[in-house]
Amino acid sequence: MLDLMSANFRVFPMLGRPSTLLLDEEHEPTDAFLELEEACKGARLVLLDAIRQFHRGDENDSWNMTAVVQTLQRLASRTGAAVLFAHHTNRACTNMGTADTAGAARGSAALTDGVRWQLNLSRPGRALCDAYGLGAGEESGYVRADISKANYLAPHRTALLQRVQGGALRLVPKLSASPEAYKRPAAKRGPARAKMARAA
Repeated sequence: MLDLMSANFRVFPMLGRPSTLLLDEEHEPTDAFLELEEACKGARLVLLDAIRQFHRGDENDSWNMTAVVQTLQRLASRTGAAVLFAHHTNRACTNMGTADTAGAARGSAALTDGVRWQLNLSRPGRALCDAYGLGAGEESGYVRADISKANYLAPHRTALLQRVQGGALRLVPKLSASPEAYKRPAAKRGPARAKMARAA
């Protein structure tokens, strides 16, 4: 697995670099978009994290968000790669415990309307933790995953992911024994994106 990642996985860190805007004020692709397109040729998957760093549009404006999605669709069409971007949930859904819904994305609904697939990551509630046999205080070691939109897939059930060393997330199999038989130690809590969407 590590050999495959070493040969095929490329990371372009943005920390400390100037803003990389993919579209200008007229919503036209920039030179940075053309550079990204060139870098992504031959790729099967492209991940932009977080999408807010790649545009200056008003997230609450439907036309701005539609233009962002269309730009990423253009990238997918020209490279043949699936394009994923990370985004965040809005505060209201987080506070109300509805961060698993398609409408939980921050900003205009055009962002969710324009993508083909959306995965929401949120904190697991007590009921989900009980279903997996997790005790009080263990929630911080786990993340709830819901596919809240999928244009070409049948509905999927909620999944539970465990935070493991290095910040990776591992799928927790559904309980097949008593809850006590499946208790896991809580992993150290780290940051997690609240939403991920596939543009094309």
